[in-house]
Amino acid sequence: MNNKFRNGLYTIMLWPICSYTLNAQTSYSVDQLIDAAQRNSRQLSIKGYQILEKTGKLREDGIKRYPSVVLDGNYQYNFKLPDISIPAGTIGTVNTGNGVEQLLPAQDSRFNVGEKGSYNVGINLYQPITQQGKIATSLAIDRADIKISEQEKAQSSQQLKLQMERLFYSALILEKTLAAEKLRLELTKAKLADGEASK
Repeated sequence: MNNKFRNGLYTIMLWPICSYTLNAQTSYSVDQLIDAAQRNSRQLSIKGYQILEKTGKLREDGIKRYPSVVLDGNYQYNFKLPDISIPAGTIGTVNTGNGVEQLLPAQDSRFNVGEKGSYNVGINLYQPITQQGKIATSLAIDRADIKISEQEKAQSSQQLKLQMERLFYSALILEKTLAAEKLRLELTKAKLADGEASK
């Protein structure tokens, strides 16, 4: 019962296609129809975008294996900065070896600290040595996800191909059935005309 219902449904769906094909007098091959269906399939395009997204994630996770360098800097403007003064002997004394002690620094030193501004520059290098195993596992998972998505896309493409072949051959069967019914109708009309003429 279910199979008869499905065939009836296919007949109803394919009737406009067959009548349009007969009226337009154009024909397409199975391969042309399959190519057009695959180009216009939303499901296949979504699967393609998912593969691109997962490939991008694989590249992004692969970058995490390498060292990263962070360079930073800042500037601070100060209205009044005092000079730095270091008096002689503040750090201590050093014996020179001839019995004389040398003061460190030897004389009073005075340093100007910027002209109302200070600059700081820093660089930071990070190598994720302890995270390499975790990163390798993440990359393996990403590769497996890509393979799964490619298999799903191939499966969807194959299902679409089978559906298009089924519809195409159902349309051909319906077209041939319609042509046979037209011939039977003409044969019946001819028999009816012969029957009326013989009376």
